[in-house]
Amino acid sequence: MSHSIPGYLAIPLATALLVTGCATNRQYHGPYKSANEQRAQRAHATQTASAPAPTATPEQARPRTPMGRQTASRPVTKAPQQATAARPTPASGPGKGTNIYDVHVDNPHATEGCRMGFIEFDDMGGFWNATQLVNVLDDIKKQDKIILFVFIHGWQNSAKVWGDLEKFDPTPEGDAQRFKNFLLTMANMPMVKASGRKVYGVFLGWRGELVVKGSDPVSQQLLRVPRFLTFWSRRAAATRMGDAASMGATLMALREAGRPNPIPKPDDPILVFMGHSFGSKVLEQAVAQWMAREAGERIARAGSDRAITIPRFADMVLFLNSAGEAIYTRRIRSLLPDREDFHKMPPYFVSVTSETDTATKIAFPIATTIGTALGSFQKFATEGVSSSLFFRRTTPFNQFMLNGQVDSIPDLAWRLPGEIYEPDPKQRIQAVVDKTSPDYFKQMLQTVQFNAAAKDDKGPGAYRIYGTDGTVSQITMLDPKEHPDVKNRSGFWVFRVEKNIMNGHSDIWNLNAIILYTKLFRLSCPRRVDGTQVEFPGYDPYVIEAKLQPDL
Repeated sequence: MSHSIPGYLAIPLATALLVTGCATNRQYHGPYKSANEQRAQRAHATQTASAPAPTATPEQARPRTPMGRQTASRPVTKAPQQATAARPTPASGPGKGTNIYDVHVDNPHATEGCRMGFIEFDDMGGFWNATQLVNVLDDIKKQDKIILFVFIHGWQNSAKVWGDLEKFDPTPEGDAQRFKNFLLTMANMPMVKASGRKVYGVFLGWRGELVVKGSDPVSQQLLRVPRFLTFWSRRAAATRMGDAASMGATLMALREAGRPNPIPKPDDPILVFMGHSFGSKVLEQAVAQWMAREAGERIARAGSDRAITIPRFADMVLFLNSAGEAIYTRRIRSLLPDREDFHKMPPYFVSVTSETDTATKIAFPIATTIGTALGSFQKFATEGVSSSLFFRRTTPFNQFMLNGQVDSIPDLAWRLPGEIYEPDPKQRIQAVVDKTSPDYFKQMLQTVQFNAAAKDDKGPGAYRIYGTDGTVSQITMLDPKEHPDVKNRSGFWVFRVEKNIMNGHSDIWNLNAIILYTKLFRLSCPRRVDGTQVEFPGYDPYVIEAKLQPDL
């Protein structure tokens, strides 16, 4: 059991964390419990502690239970009489049904629910309980026509469920709840419902938050510096996970579950991987290793002078506010051929970061420069610069990676149900979505659906985002003919967005950000949600032309 951290212990505790990376709390996916429920759980644990444990046979070995389960350190605003856990999947046997939830919310517009599974890892990159992966894989095999979203959270987050999974909260606490909201949004989009597909989410959790931010303004201020000082420990943990066999096996197993056939059949899962912050670093490391292995095997068979192709890792791979060194992106990009028409082709990978993300824009290069001050770096022949540039900067803040931009269109505005108009400069543009409105869920679905279905007037290379505030923005992939200084001319799209889409490092689940992901999903997914081919003629939707650079 753990409690909130007193402010006067913040600095000495942070020093210990910085040196050792020891846990101040154990974070698992269990639901938020009221004070009465916590007392009842402790009383039950006390009563059963002295009872003799049954002898487990090898076939009935008890699953590993997280030690010192974390009790909520933040104030309970409402203590319902009933348990707040989401409905678990019916299953039998040790450990079954404990990490998979069948989520439905009480909202007239949320007619579709979603499945949500949790798989957790310890600080060394090992499984917290390997049964969780088995449960999820077995459950996925039972589903028909799903869209599978796999998400790895980042720094200052965990798999902790703050609140009730059975509630749609416009201002949720914690990434688990925010991811659930995203899944429900996707599940209830009209085009997804019409396709007959169901949404399944897998949340990959790890101890990204060592110091809980505190339950009151004073402790939150006192803990700001200690929380920041966990950067090095959490970066090291993310590096271990990205290289760990357990994480690699999980990602590959989920990929295989989403790719049961080399050339997907119409009803096969649509597969999307997403990573945020250090979770993006984990995902990038694993994908880079997988692609290098796939390319190496084919080059060995075909010869280094022969053109090769490798499978796409997924229908979409999305890196959000990545806190990973740009070297991992470069390793992936180095396997992709440069093309003069890259801006007109579908993206194989997308890395997007907020312009106001000071954590990756400013703090990251400072921290990594300190950490690699004594390092020895070679000069990359391809770019003609020291490799330190790729080890000390994140991808969207590396000029050799950036190949797109997002700009507002001031002479256009829009409103529901989908009218685009020229705004009066003397009047303020009206917001499309109101979080305080009883119709928020309906407005949200209409906005996301309009963005997903909207036509892009300028064709390939320019894609509009219709924001919740009524404004219109445009993603533009840079045409090499107009921007000859663009170095990354591959199917790895990299761009930054303004704060109205993502504001800062953690703001990845607001509705404008979800609109962006939906747009990218429609662009990068080889199959439309309704099963038709994506509209990029001349490109094989399931394989990538590959190469192997000498300085990979």
